Amino acid sequence: MPAKKAEKEVGIPALLAPVVPILLVFLFKFSAELSLLTAIVYTILVTKPKQIIQISSAAFVEGIQDVSGVIALMIGIGILLNGVSAKETTTLMQPLIQAVMPSSPVAYVLLFTILSPLALYRGPLNMYGLGSGLANIMMAAGTLSPAAIGMALRATGVVQGVSDPTNTQNVIVADFAKVDVNIILKSTLPYTVLITLGTLIYTAFFIF
Repeated sequence: MPAKKAEKEVGIPALLAPVVPILLVFLFKFSAELSLLTAIVYTILVTKPKQIIQISSAAFVEGIQDVSGVIALMIGIGILLNGVSAKETTTLMQPLIQAVMPSSPVAYVLLFTILSPLALYRGPLNMYGLGSGLANIMMAAGTLSPAAIGMALRATGVVQGVSDPTNTQNVIVADFAKVDVNIILKSTLPYTVLITLGTLIYTAFFIF
């Protein structure tokens, strides 16, 4: 039988570390950024104060490695969103969008279900990414009601909210489990597409 690893006791101050940034924001009105930085320093001081420089440096480097790709993606999305929202782009794309927009409930459900993975990576069907610009173009086309367009983006938003590899929670879980973040995408995508399908069917009955 392998020997059990010695358990390390964690003090009360260390256990309170996750609460520190919340208290700083709500009680002392600190900004979110300052609260998180303060909480990081506090956590190191109550756990391994003698290694504060080493731990801070390692956390800084590892943090950059984890989020640099996402930051670059967000910058690119911001540029694309400004381009899509431009009046000239709307005028140019409106005939194309109008030609592909569904005219029946069945086509509505099938189209947005099949295209729901386009909500990943803050893509064109993600209402918090390019979708906000694309929604304006779809409304300008006049084929679908604003409610139907909004519900379509809300439905595909499930795919983004759960399966997207750029989501902070997925990056954290993948790092903790020591797996590639795309494994989370592959394992959850079939279920989120089914949820999207169910939402679109409901919308087709009651809103379309």
